[in-house]
Amino acid sequence: MSDVMISVKNYNIKFKRFKIPQADFTVYKGTIHALVGQSGSGKSVLLKSIIGAFPSSCYKGEITIDGHLAGSAKSKLGMGYSLNLENFPQGLSAYNFLKYLGKTTGINNDNLVVNLEKLLKSFNLWEHRHEKLNSYSSGMKNRTMLIQALVHDPQLIILDEPGANLDSESRKYFTNVLKQLKAEGKTIFLTTHMINEVKNIVDNCTIIDLGNLIYSGPVAKFDVGKIFILNTNNNISTIELLKKYNYPFKYLEAIDEILIRLDDKAKIDNLNLIIIKKSVISLWIIWKRIRFKIFKRVFVRINETVFAFWNQYHFPYTNH
Repeated sequence: MSDVMISVKNYNIKFKRFKIPQADFTVYKGTIHALVGQSGSGKSVLLKSIIGAFPSSCYKGEITIDGHLAGSAKSKLGMGYSLNLENFPQGLSAYNFLKYLGKTTGINNDNLVVNLEKLLKSFNLWEHRHEKLNSYSSGMKNRTMLIQALVHDPQLIILDEPGANLDSESRKYFTNVLKQLKAEGKTIFLTTHMINEVKNIVDNCTIIDLGNLIYSGPVAKFDVGKIFILNTNNNISTIELLKKYNYPFKYLEAIDEILIRLDDKAKIDNLNLIIIKKSVISLWIIWKRIRFKIFKRVFVRINETVFAFWNQYHFPYTNH
Protein backbone atom coordinates (compact mmCIF):
# COMPACT_ATOMS: atom_id res chain seq x y z
CA MET A 1 0.00 0.00 0.00
CA SER A 2 1.34 3.44 -0.97
CA ASP A 3 2.15 6.01 1.71
CA VAL A 4 1.30 8.85 -0.69
CA MET A 5 -2.01 10.68 -0.21
CA ILE A 6 -1.61 13.55 -2.71
CA SER A 7 0.75 13.44 -5.67
CA VAL A 8 1.27 16.46 -7.92
CA LYS A 9 3.49 15.71 -10.92
CA ASN A 10 4.58 17.96 -13.80
CA TYR A 11 1.71 20.31 -13.02
CA ASN A 12 1.50 23.53 -15.01
CA ILE A 13 -1.36 25.88 -15.76
CA LYS A 14 -1.60 29.17 -17.58
CA PHE A 15 -4.09 32.01 -17.44
CA LYS A 16 -4.06 35.33 -19.22
CA ARG A 17 -2.07 37.11 -16.50
CA PHE A 18 -0.85 34.31 -14.29
CA LYS A 19 0.82 30.94 -14.61
CA ILE A 20 2.30 28.13 -12.59
CA PRO A 21 5.04 26.85 -14.92
CA GLN A 22 6.03 23.75 -12.93
CA ALA A 23 4.90 22.18 -9.69
CA ASP A 24 5.83 18.81 -8.22
CA PHE A 25 5.19 17.81 -4.62
CA THR A 26 3.94 14.95 -2.48
CA VAL A 27 1.72 14.86 0.60
CA TYR A 28 2.26 11.72 2.67
CA LYS A 29 -0.41 9.86 4.62
CA GLY A 30 -0.66 10.62 8.32
CA THR A 31 1.12 13.96 8.05
CA ILE A 32 0.20 17.64 8.22
CA HIS A 33 1.33 19.44 5.07
CA ALA A 34 1.08 23.21 4.55
CA LEU A 35 0.84 24.98 1.21
CA VAL A 36 2.35 28.37 1.93
CA GLY A 37 2.17 31.58 -0.06
CA GLN A 38 0.94 35.14 -0.13
CA SER A 39 -2.29 36.22 -1.80
CA GLY A 40 -1.91 35.79 -5.53
CA SER A 41 0.89 33.26 -5.19
CA GLY A 42 -1.08 30.39 -6.74
CA LYS A 43 -2.29 28.55 -3.63
CA SER A 44 -5.95 28.72 -4.61
CA VAL A 45 -5.23 27.52 -8.14
CA LEU A 46 -3.40 24.46 -6.83
CA LEU A 47 -6.05 23.80 -4.20
CA LYS A 48 -8.89 23.97 -6.73
CA SER A 49 -7.01 21.57 -8.98
CA ILE A 50 -6.51 19.12 -6.13
CA ILE A 51 -10.15 19.08 -5.01
CA GLY A 52 -11.37 18.86 -8.60
CA ALA A 53 -12.88 22.35 -8.92
CA PHE A 54 -10.52 22.80 -11.87
CA PRO A 55 -10.89 19.75 -14.14
CA SER A 56 -7.76 18.13 -15.52
CA SER A 57 -8.52 19.68 -18.91
CA CYS A 58 -7.56 23.06 -17.41
CA TYR A 59 -3.98 22.07 -16.66
CA LYS A 60 -1.15 19.82 -17.76
CA GLY A 61 0.40 17.17 -15.58
CA GLU A 62 -1.19 14.74 -13.14
CA ILE A 63 -2.72 15.03 -9.69
CA THR A 64 -3.81 11.95 -7.78
CA ILE A 65 -5.57 11.54 -4.44
CA ASP A 66 -4.74 8.21 -2.80
CA GLY A 67 -4.02 6.82 -6.26
CA HIS A 68 -7.16 8.20 -7.94
CA LEU A 69 -7.14 11.06 -10.44
CA ALA A 70 -8.13 14.39 -8.90
CA GLY A 71 -11.73 15.26 -9.67
CA SER A 72 -12.86 11.67 -9.99
CA ALA A 73 -15.63 10.32 -7.78
CA LYS A 74 -13.22 7.95 -6.02
CA SER A 75 -10.81 10.80 -5.23
CA LYS A 76 -13.58 12.65 -3.39
CA LEU A 77 -14.99 9.79 -1.31
CA GLY A 78 -12.30 9.97 1.36
CA MET A 79 -11.81 13.74 1.23
CA GLY A 80 -13.18 16.43 3.53
CA TYR A 81 -12.84 20.06 2.44
CA SER A 82 -13.23 23.12 4.63
CA LEU A 83 -13.46 26.70 3.36
CA ASN A 84 -12.90 29.75 5.50
CA LEU A 85 -16.34 31.34 5.27
CA GLU A 86 -17.70 34.37 7.12
CA ASN A 87 -21.10 34.75 5.44
CA PHE A 88 -23.74 32.03 5.31
CA PRO A 89 -27.32 31.81 3.94
CA GLN A 90 -29.65 33.98 5.98
CA GLY A 91 -31.81 32.25 8.56
CA LEU A 92 -29.96 28.92 8.40
CA SER A 93 -29.03 27.23 11.66
CA ALA A 94 -25.69 25.51 12.11
CA TYR A 95 -27.33 22.10 12.51
CA ASN A 96 -29.40 22.33 9.34
CA PHE A 97 -26.43 23.67 7.40
CA LEU A 98 -24.29 20.74 8.50
CA LYS A 99 -27.05 18.22 7.86
CA TYR A 100 -27.67 19.51 4.32
CA LEU A 101 -23.99 19.37 3.42
CA GLY A 102 -23.53 16.04 5.20
CA LYS A 103 -26.10 14.41 2.93
CA THR A 104 -23.95 15.29 -0.11
CA THR A 105 -21.10 13.10 1.14
CA GLY A 106 -22.97 9.82 0.72
CA ILE A 107 -23.11 8.98 4.42
CA ASN A 108 -26.40 7.37 5.49
CA ASN A 109 -28.77 9.46 7.58
CA ASP A 110 -28.44 7.48 10.83
CA ASN A 111 -24.64 7.76 10.81
CA LEU A 112 -24.90 11.42 9.82
CA VAL A 113 -27.05 12.23 12.85
CA VAL A 114 -24.75 10.30 15.21
CA ASN A 115 -21.59 11.91 13.78
CA LEU A 116 -23.04 15.42 13.92
CA GLU A 117 -23.95 15.08 17.58
CA LYS A 118 -20.51 13.69 18.40
CA LEU A 119 -18.67 16.43 16.50
CA LEU A 120 -20.85 19.30 17.70
CA LYS A 121 -20.30 18.23 21.30
CA SER A 122 -16.59 17.71 20.72
CA PHE A 123 -16.28 21.22 19.25
CA ASN A 124 -18.41 22.78 22.01
CA LEU A 125 -21.19 23.76 19.61
CA TRP A 126 -23.96 21.37 20.63
CA GLU A 127 -25.76 23.93 22.80
CA HIS A 128 -25.59 26.44 19.93
CA ARG A 129 -26.60 24.09 17.11
CA HIS A 130 -30.00 25.72 16.47
CA GLU A 131 -28.63 29.26 16.44
CA LYS A 132 -28.27 31.11 13.15
CA LEU A 133 -24.85 30.65 11.59
CA ASN A 134 -24.44 34.34 10.82
CA SER A 135 -24.73 35.09 14.54
CA TYR A 136 -21.68 32.91 15.27
CA SER A 137 -18.25 34.34 16.06
CA SER A 138 -15.41 33.75 13.59
CA GLY A 139 -14.10 30.94 15.78
CA MET A 140 -17.50 29.23 15.90
CA LYS A 141 -17.90 29.54 12.12
CA ASN A 142 -14.44 28.07 11.67
CA ARG A 143 -15.35 25.09 13.86
CA THR A 144 -18.60 24.62 11.96
CA MET A 145 -16.77 24.42 8.63
CA LEU A 146 -14.32 21.93 10.08
CA ILE A 147 -17.22 19.77 11.30
CA GLN A 148 -18.74 19.66 7.80
CA ALA A 149 -15.36 18.48 6.50
CA LEU A 150 -15.20 15.72 9.13
CA VAL A 151 -18.78 14.49 9.26
CA HIS A 152 -18.24 11.53 6.89
CA ASP A 153 -14.96 10.53 8.62
CA PRO A 154 -12.58 11.21 5.69
CA GLN A 155 -8.92 10.18 5.70
CA LEU A 156 -7.84 13.35 3.88
CA ILE A 157 -8.81 16.73 5.33
CA ILE A 158 -8.16 19.84 3.22
CA LEU A 159 -8.36 23.20 4.99
CA ASP A 160 -8.26 26.55 3.20
CA GLU A 161 -6.75 29.27 5.42
CA PRO A 162 -8.01 27.66 8.64
CA GLY A 163 -6.35 30.19 10.95
CA ALA A 164 -7.75 33.31 9.29
CA ASN A 165 -9.78 35.73 11.46
CA LEU A 166 -9.18 33.73 14.64
CA ASP A 167 -8.10 35.16 17.97
CA SER A 168 -5.24 33.57 19.90
CA GLU A 169 -7.48 31.30 21.97
CA SER A 170 -9.40 30.03 18.94
CA ARG A 171 -6.16 29.46 17.08
CA LYS A 172 -4.77 27.46 20.00
CA TYR A 173 -7.94 25.37 20.13
CA PHE A 174 -7.78 24.74 16.41
CA THR A 175 -4.12 23.71 16.63
CA ASN A 176 -5.02 21.11 19.26
CA VAL A 177 -7.77 19.77 16.99
CA LEU A 178 -5.27 19.29 14.15
CA LYS A 179 -2.91 17.45 16.48
CA GLN A 180 -5.72 15.12 17.52
CA LEU A 181 -6.74 14.45 13.91
CA LYS A 182 -3.15 13.58 13.04
CA ALA A 183 -2.97 11.26 16.05
CA GLU A 184 -6.01 9.47 14.61
CA GLY A 185 -4.06 8.82 11.42
CA LYS A 186 -5.69 11.51 9.30
CA THR A 187 -3.82 13.38 6.57
CA ILE A 188 -4.19 17.16 6.73
CA PHE A 189 -3.41 19.47 3.83
CA LEU A 190 -3.86 23.15 4.59
CA THR A 191 -3.11 26.51 3.02
CA THR A 192 -1.73 29.47 4.93
CA HIS A 193 -0.13 32.86 4.46
CA MET A 194 1.86 32.42 7.65
CA ILE A 195 3.58 29.14 8.29
CA ASN A 196 4.71 30.58 11.62
CA GLU A 197 1.20 29.95 12.95
CA VAL A 198 1.38 26.22 12.26
CA LYS A 199 5.13 25.53 12.20
CA ASN A 200 4.98 23.58 15.46
CA ILE A 201 2.52 21.03 14.10
CA VAL A 202 3.31 20.90 10.37
CA ASP A 203 5.53 18.06 9.15
CA ASN A 204 6.12 19.27 5.60
CA CYS A 205 5.44 22.35 3.55
CA THR A 206 5.31 23.45 -0.06
CA ILE A 207 6.20 27.08 -0.76
CA ILE A 208 4.82 28.92 -3.77
CA ASP A 209 5.54 32.53 -4.72
CA LEU A 210 4.10 34.29 -7.78
CA GLY A 211 3.39 30.92 -9.35
CA ASN A 212 6.88 29.55 -8.75
CA LEU A 213 7.25 26.53 -6.49
CA ILE A 214 10.29 27.38 -4.40
CA TYR A 215 10.51 24.55 -1.90
CA SER A 216 8.76 21.34 -0.89
CA GLY A 217 9.94 19.21 1.99
CA PRO A 218 10.32 19.01 5.78
CA VAL A 219 9.64 22.11 7.86
CA ALA A 220 12.40 20.91 10.21
CA LYS A 221 14.99 22.20 7.74
CA PHE A 222 14.04 25.79 8.50
CA ASP A 223 15.28 27.89 11.37
CA VAL A 224 12.37 30.27 11.30
CA GLY A 225 12.55 33.74 12.83
CA LYS A 226 16.15 34.54 11.78
CA ILE A 227 15.76 34.58 8.03
CA PHE A 228 15.57 37.78 6.00
CA ILE A 229 15.14 38.74 2.37
CA LEU A 230 17.41 41.53 1.13
CA ASN A 231 16.24 43.68 -1.76
CA THR A 232 18.79 46.25 -2.95
CA ASN A 233 19.31 48.29 -6.09
CA ASN A 234 22.46 46.24 -6.79
CA ASN A 235 22.13 42.62 -5.74
CA ILE A 236 25.32 41.58 -7.53
CA SER A 237 27.45 43.98 -5.48
CA THR A 238 25.57 42.99 -2.33
CA ILE A 239 26.36 39.31 -2.94
CA GLU A 240 30.05 40.14 -3.20
CA LEU A 241 29.88 42.05 0.08
CA LEU A 242 28.10 39.18 1.82
CA LYS A 243 30.79 36.78 0.64
CA LYS A 244 33.56 39.14 1.73
CA TYR A 245 32.16 39.59 5.23
CA ASN A 246 31.15 35.93 5.63
CA TYR A 247 27.39 36.38 5.90
CA PRO A 248 25.58 33.08 5.16
CA PHE A 249 23.13 33.72 2.37
CA LYS A 250 21.26 32.17 -0.51
CA TYR A 251 20.53 33.84 -3.84
CA LEU A 252 17.20 33.04 -5.52
CA GLU A 253 18.13 33.84 -9.09
CA ALA A 254 14.67 33.16 -10.51
CA ILE A 255 13.14 36.02 -8.53
CA ASP A 256 16.35 38.03 -7.97
CA GLU A 257 16.20 38.02 -4.18
CA ILE A 258 18.84 37.37 -1.54
CA LEU A 259 18.08 35.36 1.58
CA ILE A 260 20.29 35.95 4.56
CA ARG A 261 20.49 34.59 8.08
CA LEU A 262 20.96 37.14 10.86
CA ASP A 263 20.99 35.71 14.37
CA ASP A 264 21.04 38.90 16.46
CA LYS A 265 20.81 42.68 16.44
CA ALA A 266 24.58 43.11 16.18
CA LYS A 267 24.65 41.35 12.83
CA ILE A 268 21.79 43.49 11.57
CA ASP A 269 23.58 46.66 12.67
CA ASN A 270 26.88 45.56 11.12
CA LEU A 271 25.22 44.68 7.83
CA ASN A 272 23.46 48.03 7.80
CA LEU A 273 26.80 49.84 8.19
CA ILE A 274 28.49 47.75 5.51
CA ILE A 275 25.72 48.35 3.00
CA ILE A 276 25.63 52.10 3.63
CA LYS A 277 29.42 52.40 3.57
CA LYS A 278 29.65 50.64 0.23
CA SER A 279 26.84 52.81 -1.19
CA VAL A 280 24.48 49.95 -1.96
CA ILE A 281 21.36 51.95 -1.24
CA SER A 282 17.65 51.15 -1.12
CA LEU A 283 18.16 48.24 1.24
CA TRP A 284 15.06 46.45 2.45
CA ILE A 285 15.13 43.84 5.17
CA ILE A 286 11.98 41.76 5.06
CA TRP A 287 11.13 39.66 8.09
CA LYS A 288 7.96 38.08 9.39
CA ARG A 289 8.89 38.29 13.07
CA ILE A 290 10.27 41.73 13.88
CA ARG A 291 12.25 41.51 17.10
CA PHE A 292 14.84 44.24 16.83
CA LYS A 293 14.78 48.00 16.52
CA ILE A 294 16.57 48.58 13.23
CA PHE A 295 18.33 51.76 12.03
CA LYS A 296 16.07 54.24 10.24
CA ARG A 297 17.96 53.74 6.99
CA VAL A 298 16.90 50.10 6.94
CA PHE A 299 13.22 49.77 6.14
CA VAL A 300 11.17 46.87 7.34
CA ARG A 301 8.17 45.35 5.65
CA ILE A 302 6.27 42.18 6.33
CA ASN A 303 6.51 39.14 4.10
CA GLU A 304 4.32 36.32 5.39
CA THR A 305 6.38 33.50 3.90
CA VAL A 306 9.94 34.79 4.11
CA PHE A 307 11.30 32.27 6.58
CA ALA A 308 9.83 29.40 4.63
CA PHE A 309 12.24 29.97 1.75
CA TRP A 310 15.31 29.15 3.79
CA ASN A 311 16.86 25.71 3.63
CA GLN A 312 19.62 25.67 6.22
CA TYR A 313 21.23 22.61 4.66
CA HIS A 314 22.03 24.58 1.51
CA PHE A 315 24.00 27.58 2.75
CA PRO A 316 26.24 29.45 2.31
CA TYR A 317 26.66 30.66 -1.25
CA THR A 318 24.30 28.29 -3.03
CA ASN A 319 21.66 28.84 -5.65
CA HIS A 320 19.38 25.84 -5.09
